[in-house]
Amino acid sequence: MTNNPKPNPTIAPSDDDNAESRMRLALGLRGAASTAGHAPQQRADQARARHKFVQDGGVPVVMLNRSHDQDALGALKARVAELDRQLEQERLAHAATKRLVAEAQASLQHEKTRLAHAELAHQDALAVATRALEAAQAAPIPAQADVPQQPKRGRPARKPPIDRGLDRPSATEKPVRWWTPSYRAKKG
Repeated sequence: MTNNPKPNPTIAPSDDDNAESRMRLALGLRGAASTAGHAPQQRADQARARHKFVQDGGVPVVMLNRSHDQDALGALKARVAELDRQLEQERLAHAATKRLVAEAQASLQHEKTRLAHAELAHQDALAVATRALEAAQAAPIPAQADVPQQPKRGRPARKPPIDRGLDRPSATEKPVRWWTPSYRAKKG
């Protein structure tokens, strides 16, 4: 019987063990020095991940009923379709309103232009009237003899109507042939 001494854990580790411990310490794997013949250890991210179990009340529970879900799904689809239809109507109304606003703005600009032209024409007319007034004021006043007499205002005298003889035939004129009763009798 050969007496082979077993390594004593209280004996100081070798240099290889020290290097491995330092490397594990640098990698964040403290205290677990692997020795030959032991089971491989887990990686650092595996060692940290622990299973967490849901506690009562931690997750809301929803009961699903297939027939109720189909009815609700159909109602939701109908509601979405109705909302889509309303959205399209609002889009069309918005486009029409934008078009009306653009037309109103164009009309407003047109009216502003017309107003500016009218103001210019008014200023020109005032300038012409002012020059005419200044010219009239600067002209010498004529004497009384040079001023023509103005006719009286009021109703003018009535002229007698002109007799054209249309309402009664004269004795010298013959009636028109087709007007005579004998002409009408021949025609009929």
